[in-house]
Amino acid sequence: VQVALFVFIIEMLTTFPKCREGLTLENAGDYQLGLNFLPKDEAKAKEMKLKELKNGRLAMIAFGGAITQAALTGNGFPWLFAQRSTSGASLASGIRPAGKQFTARSSPAVAMRAEGSGYKMSKSVPFLPVSPALEGYVGEEDGFDPMGFSLAIDIRWLREAELKHGRVCMLATVGWIATDLGLRVPGEAFQVSTIQAHDAMVKFGSMTQMLCWIGYAELFGYLAIIKMMEGETDRVPGDFGLRWLYPKDEQGQYEMQMKELRNGRLAMLAFSGIATAGVLTGKPWPFFAMRPEKRCSAAPAVCSGTTL
Repeated sequence: VQVALFVFIIEMLTTFPKCREGLTLENAGDYQLGLNFLPKDEAKAKEMKLKELKNGRLAMIAFGGAITQAALTGNGFPWLFAQRSTSGASLASGIRPAGKQFTARSSPAVAMRAEGSGYKMSKSVPFLPVSPALEGYVGEEDGFDPMGFSLAIDIRWLREAELKHGRVCMLATVGWIATDLGLRVPGEAFQVSTIQAHDAMVKFGSMTQMLCWIGYAELFGYLAIIKMMEGETDRVPGDFGLRWLYPKDEQGQYEMQMKELRNGRLAMLAFSGIATAGVLTGKPWPFFAMRPEKRCSAAPAVCSGTTL
């Protein structure tokens, strides 16, 4: 009540009289404070006011993020680790469907509490500690989670999504390059470029069938993920039981999983770059601009019609 009363008095003595006199862009925010720090030069004074305006906008966004991080992690700045352990479902335990409740892992890592007096520092981001939620997962030695997503969302859900996107992008990257190199499915409707492929398939009417088959596969995948998240199975994220060319020993399996994870991350970046370069240049892979050949009308010594 005291704070509200104090703020009300400040507003009545400052903003309210200004509104009665007429609020303009020139007097907005001007309370005649700090005039000694305002540059005398008009251009520099305008520049300082612009800095204040931009910093204020940034601070509004930053404070909103700070409140959100504090609520999700239960810790103070820099919100790297939550101080409270979670034994059931909560906003910080992961994404859950309606009516379902995910049980958090009993591991101290996912209880979001750093044991001991110090933190293990990340190799990929040396000035930040490793998120304890990464413990026990492939790639934990890299310790890459600078935004702390694994503390706000269940690590199993995040790894499932990462592997799925990585696998799709690996296939998409190979498919894009193969198509640009001339590989085509038989049929007149498929004789289009990679950039034109989506619109051409929509016009052809095959996208609905593709959506049905992909949705069918996603349904079974989603059921497997839900059972994993609820603790009904010992399934690990991304495991769909495919063991072709999969090593038998644990070390070989770990190395294979690490290769898939890193190649998938690289493919996500690669496909984004390929799609961007393809649209910007309008050229097929490898997107090099080709100068058209020119026939020589003079002697071969002065011919300049070579192709780059």
